[in-house]
Amino acid sequence: QPLPFRGDNARTDSVEAQSVGTHRGQQNSSRKHETLEEEESNAEYVNFAGWSVADDYVRTLLVRVRWELVRHVDLGDNRLTAKCMDAFDEVAQQQGLATLESLRLGKNRLGKAGTIQLAKLIRNYQPPLQQLDLADNGVTDEACAYLCESLA
Repeated sequence: QPLPFRGDNARTDSVEAQSVGTHRGQQNSSRKHETLEEEESNAEYVNFAGWSVADDYVRTLLVRVRWELVRHVDLGDNRLTAKCMDAFDEVAQQQGLATLESLRLGKNRLGKAGTIQLAKLIRNYQPPLQQLDLADNGVTDEACAYLCESLA
């Protein structure tokens, strides 16, 4: 079953994973739910934090987003490993990351390999990042140094 999403037309749009029939942090509304397979997101804030998203599913989520609009991504507190960076690379190759200001990947399992892959993405696509959260990912000193070079 496809994962539903919500795209508001409010000042900061949001895509948020939801259980069917429930709204996280909102009262139930009569708003029609669309599925990721039916339509792409027009959101500038993509939030799937704490939804137990794994590497194999993150690609499905990321390719449905119109990245020319996205400014903030929160995939923190999930089950992502270095493999998820392949999905980010695919998206970057197809659509670029020219508007990405904030990337929150804290509380995942990226480790050294994922951090180095992220550093390469940053170096290659140069998103205008102002905030990067990698806390609790097992980032090594070597990977951190490589990331810092990419951000410089």
